[in-house]
Amino acid sequence: MYLNNETRWCFLNCLVNELRYINSYTYFFSWIVIYLFLDMDEVISEQVTRILIERLQVNEPYPWGLVITFRELLQNPKYQFLRKSFVVKHMGLYDELFATKLSSFQQIWLAQKALINSQDQQLTQDQ
Repeated sequence: MYLNNETRWCFLNCLVNELRYINSYTYFFSWIVIYLFLDMDEVISEQVTRILIERLQVNEPYPWGLVITFRELLQNPKYQFLRKSFVVKHMGLYDELFATKLSSFQQIWLAQKALINSQDQQLTQDQ
């Protein structure tokens, strides 16, 4: 996706705006957001994450599509959310964020961190 940062930000916000209630449009836009997170460069993944987290920091209730999309990025090992460089670099900030403003996702966050830590320990033991 060859857009400058501001244009890309607006484009991604437009996609996330469509993550609403259960319907085929929400599924389509969720799929696009996840595809962009997975198959594009790290800058786009970071922008997608930032937009989703900004939307989830407000008071509940959250749009269904927004919750499902973010939960999919966190839970599915295919996307390796916790191994992204921008997450690793600011792990303390993410821990604090999930402990306070995103507390409804804290169990998923802690489970994924434990899984990653156990995988890393197993790799170091195998070597």
